[in-house]
Amino acid sequence: LEKLTTDPEVKTIYPDRLEKLNLHNSVPLIGMTGNLGAYSYGATGKGQVVAVIDIGVQSSHPFLSGKVINAACFSNAGGAGISLCPNGAKQQTGPGAAESTTAACYSGSVNLCGHGTHVAGIAVGNNPNPGIPQNGVAKDAELVAVQIFTRFNDPGICDGADYTPCTGGYLSDSISALEWVFSNKDALGNGRTLAAVNMSFGGGTYYSY
Repeated sequence: LEKLTTDPEVKTIYPDRLEKLNLHNSVPLIGMTGNLGAYSYGATGKGQVVAVIDIGVQSSHPFLSGKVINAACFSNAGGAGISLCPNGAKQQTGPGAAESTTAACYSGSVNLCGHGTHVAGIAVGNNPNPGIPQNGVAKDAELVAVQIFTRFNDPGICDGADYTPCTGGYLSDSISALEWVFSNKDALGNGRTLAAVNMSFGGGTYYSY
């Protein structure tokens, strides 16, 4: 280490620490809690809705219980994989359409579709039980869940992924999801407002500026 510190090519040395999931620390860190936190000013997300376009959500998860007010699925538009829509079709809308616990989401005992539930929990989660984490950011907001991913069992398609089967989303399914969210944004009911659309995925490079 002493020798490395004298090397002009070495700017900084960090210990190789273990990183952990720290949502319970993140919420206070961004100023949501405490006497002067955003929650104390009423910024809990009440009356607001977040649309999470991802790989579906587990609506029965305690963190999301009762929060999913609408759902849709657009999957396998390109036709080279297996639809993750609960009905097995390329499109599905309405209650249950974005469930992440369908048979196609499982490879043995492994659920391939957990990411969306994780993302939704960060955005609008609220834990009714004592424990950590207690809640996500907009703890009183509700959720529109949209599934846009497809399952692939072909190692050639999954090349570069950590495992086969793998999942991926066609761009056309993403566009269909955005169009559906936009066309339904004024029909959320009870004075609700669509506050944000979250898309925590990506791939490849851009084709133009």
